[in-house]
Amino acid sequence: MKLNINFLDVCNKASYAAEIAISNSIKSKKAETIVCNGADGTPTKLIDKVSEDAILEVFKNVGVPFKIFSEEFGEKSFGVPEFTVILDPIDGTYNAIFEIPFYSISIAICTPDLSHTYFGYVKNIANGNIYHAELGKGAYLNNIKIEPSKKTKIEDISISAYNYKGNFEFMIALCNKVRRIRTFGSIALELCFVASGKLDAFIDIRKSIRITDVAAGKLILEQSGGVVTDGLAKKLELKTDCPTASHLIASNGFIHEEILELIQNNEKQIFSNACNFTNHTQLKMKQTQKVKRMGIVSKCDNLKTLNMAKSIYNHFKNKVDILIANDVLEKLNLNLDCGASVSEMREKGVEFVISIGGDGTVLRNISFMDEPLPILGINMGTLGFLVDVNPNNAIDTIEQVLNGFSYNTRDRLAIYINGVELPCATNEVVLITAKPAKILTFEIVVDGKKIEKLRADGVIFATPTGSTAYSMSAGGPIVDPTVNASLIVPIAPFKLSSRPFVIHGGCIIEIEMTDYEKESLVVVDGQHIHTIKKYDKVTLKKAKYPAHFVKTSVNGFYEKIKNKLV
Repeated sequence: MKLNINFLDVCNKASYAAEIAISNSIKSKKAETIVCNGADGTPTKLIDKVSEDAILEVFKNVGVPFKIFSEEFGEKSFGVPEFTVILDPIDGTYNAIFEIPFYSISIAICTPDLSHTYFGYVKNIANGNIYHAELGKGAYLNNIKIEPSKKTKIEDISISAYNYKGNFEFMIALCNKVRRIRTFGSIALELCFVASGKLDAFIDIRKSIRITDVAAGKLILEQSGGVVTDGLAKKLELKTDCPTASHLIASNGFIHEEILELIQNNEKQIFSNACNFTNHTQLKMKQTQKVKRMGIVSKCDNLKTLNMAKSIYNHFKNKVDILIANDVLEKLNLNLDCGASVSEMREKGVEFVISIGGDGTVLRNISFMDEPLPILGINMGTLGFLVDVNPNNAIDTIEQVLNGFSYNTRDRLAIYINGVELPCATNEVVLITAKPAKILTFEIVVDGKKIEKLRADGVIFATPTGSTAYSMSAGGPIVDPTVNASLIVPIAPFKLSSRPFVIHGGCIIEIEMTDYEKESLVVVDGQHIHTIKKYDKVTLKKAKYPAHFVKTSVNGFYEKIKNKLV
């Protein structure tokens, strides 16, 4: 990539502008104010937004068209890009807000297709230290060349480590091996600490690495002479702004293999436990504490479902705290102080939700929750693919669940129209003509590559959970819900060659209408409908928070296929 741009100078100007914006935000006492949802679906605080805006303005003045990936802003191109900026406007937002002196600005410069990173820049805002690297030219701290430590014994090393909740075995094994562990709260800086020998290794085994988190720090560490891989010793591939479902292992290189061996042994133990299904499930049930508060939601236009909700409330009201959805409480004409909206049940301490009705009731109520609670479905609908419990067995099943439960996790799709987020989809997102018998033309792009220019009545983008719903009716495949995939299924396509696609669940899908005079609809799980018109862009990617379904039966996915669809 040959550009006549001094990226170190540009990044210094950008970070200076951001520092001023950050400082003003902190002084105004409004730094932690939530101003919108970021591209990853999490709330964006004012301090993140002002830093991002300040940096973006500097790059706009460079005079060369570029593309940006940012944690808050998402992806956007300014002209036909000659380079890509990978930006984390504040890495360590919590530290910044509470003036804990460990937070940074992270900027990487890549080729437009993200295949190569050429320049990395990380500035420690608290003390002004600047780390930078250019491909093939080494890594530097305040313009002085740096290199990692030379320690070769794992018992002598100091590391920073991030671990997913519940994996205590690994943390215990790690603590028993290394000299000391730290968790600072800014991944970019922690990678730079390894590059400069302040730490000997950095480990993140949460399987949620984003390109914005590590692009700059990764290059700086590699150019210093350190090593960065996934948990299988393979090159860490980061091609989109979606979370990468792999570990990140960064080290001085001398103790890398020993750390990998420790992690891989831990993974084998987890896999072994998971394969022993009966014992694993029983163990989880024993570990789950007795439920203290549950929620009840119901279909409100059906007397039988409302009577079931009332019956469940009356039976359990003296055994457990219960919150009832406001619309259900109103329909029941109960003068009780236990109403709540579905969206606020989690923050009010609800541990699982009983959904009374059919699949539609489940989908609707999941869509109201940003981070869905586990759902226990009482089947009072027709097919009932997402609701397991027969009404006759409802009371007995709830009794068992209250003593502890486990649940299945199902991926969802996050949907954006022109960057504005819609409710997430558990089953599918459908783009369909607003006028029957009017064919539409869609251009579908997956991870930046056009895969189809489709003429059809519409197109379905389904999760594996939704593969047995509208997608199946349109000719799509049935997919096991544990598979990490997304489905693209045309509806009545014009060409015989237009067939369904199954793609990796981590891919970003972009759809744009090319028949600009025609209007179409975006329908989410059959519940939420939005109109799209000329120049509108729809983007889909894996949602941050999946759906959860309470386990109640030994009958799994394939038993449901046999019993309900054959």
